[in-house]
Amino acid sequence: MRFLNGTGGAGSAGDVNPLATLRLVVVAGASLVILLAGIVMLVWQFRGRHHARAGIPFAQPPAGVPPILAEALLLLLPIAVFVFTPPFFYTLLNLLAPRVLPEGMDWNIETARLLTQFATQICTAGALFPLAWMAGLPLLGTGGTAGTETSAASNANAASAGTAAGKRPPLLPRWHAAPCFLAAATLVVTLTFVSHVIAWVSEHVLGITLNTNKQEVVEMVMRHKDEPLFLMAAVAALVIGAPLVEELFFRGALFPTLHRLAGRVPAIVLTGVLFGAIHFNAMAFLPLSALGAYLCIAYERTGNLRVCIATHALFNLYSLVLMVAAPELAAPPAPPQ
Repeated sequence: MRFLNGTGGAGSAGDVNPLATLRLVVVAGASLVILLAGIVMLVWQFRGRHHARAGIPFAQPPAGVPPILAEALLLLLPIAVFVFTPPFFYTLLNLLAPRVLPEGMDWNIETARLLTQFATQICTAGALFPLAWMAGLPLLGTGGTAGTETSAASNANAASAGTAAGKRPPLLPRWHAAPCFLAAATLVVTLTFVSHVIAWVSEHVLGITLNTNKQEVVEMVMRHKDEPLFLMAAVAALVIGAPLVEELFFRGALFPTLHRLAGRVPAIVLTGVLFGAIHFNAMAFLPLSALGAYLCIAYERTGNLRVCIATHALFNLYSLVLMVAAPELAAPPAPPQ
């Protein structure tokens, strides 16, 4: 029988570390509770009669400006900011950090990359707000049906219409980030297991080897999880910056544009697929695509992008805590050879 040793790995019975074993049991137990609660939330959110949809806002540019032009600027300019600003931030951080950090504080390339990512995310989010304002798209406002009603009254109208039609009212945006997180975590974990099964079948039955490596950021966190500065950078980039900019772009800007051009279902599918694809990992593609599609549905039902941002942030925080506190759970063994 194998036990956890002091470094969190496996060892002999003589190397047993009760604290490490207790930590693993507590984290595994908490994860199991989250997954079971998530199953309940998924069943509740998608059972039988569906919730009425609060709706999402669409671009309403000034008179004379074609919506497609406003939407193109809203999508393309933030991408340009995201692509071209990192070299500037990376150079600036590497010049300033050695001069301002206290002695003994660890500084490495991967910390610099995470802080560069955070600075780029904030800069991109900052570019999205004025562009959305000019396009007439309230990114953090409440949604409206058909892009015409964006006030709280529209949500009340949607709720009353849903009730009259025998449907439940829209999910309440003030507190439903928690159940949305539970449902999202369950969805991602389940589909991650499915992805591992697909990879195993692909390799051993079809002879096709998929990329089963962990995302680069996962490997970085596991290498530097004992460095305070790196962990602060990870929280900034993964728990604050990534949910903010990704939800503003994918759910706030891209989803309404695709919804207007292609319809509801294609917009949900395409937004989810693109969200999964930008993480550049074959094993993560299916679960992250499902997460992206689920967040589109959550946005549509609540009419509030803040629910999606909070859900995404909770999910990333949960993943980060898992990687730091129980890397044995965050990094499952590779498929058998």
